Amino acid sequence: MKPTPVLFLDLDGTVRDNKKFVNGPGDVEIYEGVVDIIRSYKEGGWKVVAISNQGGIAMGHTTESEANRALMETNRQCANLFDGMLYCPHHPDNPDPENKCICRKPKIGNIVRAFSQLANAGIYTYPLACLFVGDQESDKKCAEDAHIPFMWAKEWRAKGPLKDA
Repeated sequence: MKPTPVLFLDLDGTVRDNKKFVNGPGDVEIYEGVVDIIRSYKEGGWKVVAISNQGGIAMGHTTESEANRALMETNRQCANLFDGMLYCPHHPDNPDPENKCICRKPKIGNIVRAFSQLANAGIYTYPLACLFVGDQESDKKCAEDAHIPFMWAKEWRAKGPLKDA
């Protein structure tokens, strides 16, 4: 059985311009050219999953509802090309014990969750068939710990659409 490749994308600084914090749908600005790049992966048979830290929820800068609306707006501006959007609402600076989680990058909890969801949908994949794109060291460490090849966001955007899609 041939694995389905998965493109794991960080959002802020990778897909969304992070000139300002994205606390709600009105803050979403997609980098120029990103939609065409994502579309090329989809046309090449890839699944596309967002993996994002949204610590503003735990810190009281936004609500879970607003963060979810921002995710929906991100997907809308990206032509609804995402197959999944997973995020961590926790932040290590929040003293609430609930904020000690396994989903905040660089931890791999949301990667494991994504693989589980894909498997439950009957989609076979494995880490080396995937690519993780991000702009922070925490993204790189998450990819490395999950044994997924990593690419820096600026390099990925400069490379443009996937060839031979």
